[in-house]
Amino acid sequence: GTRAFLFTALGPGGGWADGKTVLFDPDTRERRVLIEGGTKAQYSPTGHILWVEGTGTVFARPFDLDRLEWAGPAAPVVSNTRIGAWGGGAGYHASSTGAIAWIEGSELENNRLVALNRNGDVVQDFGVTPSQWLKLSNAADRVLINNPTGDNLDTWLLDLTTGERERFTFDLNEEESAIWSPDDSLVMWAAAQPGGSRIGYVQRADRSSEPRIAFTHPYHLHVTDWSQDSRYVAFYDFHPTDGNNVYIVDLEDSARVIPIASSGFNESNGTFSPDGRWLAFDSDETGGAEVFTVSIPDGGQKRQVSRGGGFQPRWDRRQRAMYYLDAGWWQMPDSVNVVIRSIRPEGVLAFGSEELLFSFPVPTSFEPSPDGQRFYTFRFRPEARAYVIRVLLNWPATLDGGTVL
Repeated sequence: GTRAFLFTALGPGGGWADGKTVLFDPDTRERRVLIEGGTKAQYSPTGHILWVEGTGTVFARPFDLDRLEWAGPAAPVVSNTRIGAWGGGAGYHASSTGAIAWIEGSELENNRLVALNRNGDVVQDFGVTPSQWLKLSNAADRVLINNPTGDNLDTWLLDLTTGERERFTFDLNEEESAIWSPDDSLVMWAAAQPGGSRIGYVQRADRSSEPRIAFTHPYHLHVTDWSQDSRYVAFYDFHPTDGNNVYIVDLEDSARVIPIASSGFNESNGTFSPDGRWLAFDSDETGGAEVFTVSIPDGGQKRQVSRGGGFQPRWDRRQRAMYYLDAGWWQMPDSVNVVIRSIRPEGVLAFGSEELLFSFPVPTSFEPSPDGQRFYTFRFRPEARAYVIRVLLNWPATLDGGTVL
């Protein structure tokens, strides 16, 4: 009909526990929660509302369109539906003819955290992880990663020597993109808040202190780097109308948030040079992802570093080289190359030639070791990809059993 529509509302955690299915009447402006913990709902001409829960089970419940009320109990339709790690997405759809199609499998075991040498060979494997973000400690002995924890997204700490993992954040909020302080004693991360705002929290890495607020921002953000003098933190936001923008926040005055790249294009992944004079970031202002540097905190001197694609810049610890990928994940390439560009040891920032080190299949987060001999990243597991779409015909007549085609 045309009287109302369904939508999914997510809480600050972005996961399934705080997901709701809401019925909205545009005439009365009434919003009514129909389902707690269920997302991706759709009305079927069979007279049911279908939705999926965090277990991967699709449920159906009779619904009266005239009264806009439930007309019977819920029953499971299919199980093991592939669900998203965040955002309430799920791979199923019911047709108008009584058929339902779904994809099986898990999105939570897509990657393996690995260390690669300069040829791209795996020299150490740290096991399966659903994460796509990592930040290497300055001592190169630990990494911070994002992991879905049940129905939540949290920051975890992984010891590269022992392989042990420890959960670091615990609130029912999306807590992600964590970074290290220069001496590795502190961890900062971005946490979602109701209404879409974000808080930058900081806590001692050994958890001997309680988290405290470092700064706030009105939009979704990722913190990306901490300057070596401990004064500034770089982050980029997801502005609702102006694309992604890069900022630095002055930790001596958290109200001082300095726009570094906010041109209306998509800019992200700001990282400080070791001498603290420059910030490297990527931008699509030329039509594709490229790496730029800008002087900080004034932003007066800007130059383009890459020419054939550049994303996620990383400085060598001695400021003798810069590493970056030659494509961004949003460009969806089949593979990306890790590029190294030398920095000439002169008074000004002077770059030498580019060199392709190796390629890997999925453009995701990567971190070079201090000596540039290892690269920590995620390798996609082909066996985790879903290749089969299953179909159940006439599912309303087979709620108590049926044949999967």
